[in-house]
Amino acid sequence: MNLDPFLMLDGLLVYFAHIAVNFAFVMLCLCAVVICALTYWTRQVRPTHPDDEGEDVGLSGFRWDEDDEP
Repeated sequence: MNLDPFLMLDGLLVYFAHIAVNFAFVMLCLCAVVICALTYWTRQVRPTHPDDEGEDVGLSGFRWDEDDEP
């Protein structure tokens, strides 16, 4: 049996590199699933018609007070 330390080190590096690449791929897929789920959820929660909104919190109806005008 050949117990060359460099050969053993090379084998370990290849083994751990294989595990690291698989782990990174799984994490990437998990992030993609989370992003897709959040996108789907926000599309379900967000109203599709302006009449469905409760209170308008935007600045569309904002008016300066006469004393506060720039």
